[in-house]
Amino acid sequence: MHPDGKRLFACVGDANYSKFTSPETRKKLARLISIDMATGNKIDDITLEGLVTGDRFINDLTFDNNGNAYVTDSFANVIFKVTNDGKASVFADSPLFKTKGVGLNGIVWHPAGYLLTVSSGTGSIYKIDINNPQNVRKVATEQFFMNGDGLLLRDQNHLVVVQNGGSDKIYELKSDDNWASAKLSASTLLADRFTYPATATKANDKIWIMNAKFSELVDSTSVASQKFAIQHARLMPLP
Repeated sequence: MHPDGKRLFACVGDANYSKFTSPETRKKLARLISIDMATGNKIDDITLEGLVTGDRFINDLTFDNNGNAYVTDSFANVIFKVTNDGKASVFADSPLFKTKGVGLNGIVWHPAGYLLTVSSGTGSIYKIDINNPQNVRKVATEQFFMNGDGLLLRDQNHLVVVQNGGSDKIYELKSDDNWASAKLSASTLLADRFTYPATATKANDKIWIMNAKFSELVDSTSVASQKFAIQHARLMPLP
């Protein structure tokens, strides 16, 4: 959702999971579209193709306080910026981002003036200065978050990290030094069963997780689900 509350944005790509994939779009398609929440009509259709070379997989996005969008590309491992008037460019491209397979994934904007993003491939969380995107730092954490997916900033000092790929747990990190480092502060329990959780959102002070069931996309023997669950994440404080 755009900060103006009127537009819903979506990342559009073809990572070779869809039955509609084709040689023309496979690992090439890269667009950002917006939909008018009042009418359901498409407003913007912004191409991110041609900004970098190689495979493409537009994955997640966040907005700053000026309405600019920042978009992760999980195959190219860069962050794009799309201004409020629809101009697209490469915002951050760091050697720290590089990995094989799916890389940069969830991303959030911090009101102190930087981005936080997680890499599924490296398991690391990175901090990127909005005013100097060449200033990329790895957040020091107690563990790596391999297959890290969605991020949610609960407040300026608490970050929710969704992990899938078999682990299927939700973690909360706390930072006391402006995200130079962070420690685990809470997590879901093993008894809380998620089915390949992907993204997180907050409503009425509760954290809700979308169960994406991505494992069905890579299992040729599975029958595609017709229903998907949004699940409450009960984050239990850690000692």
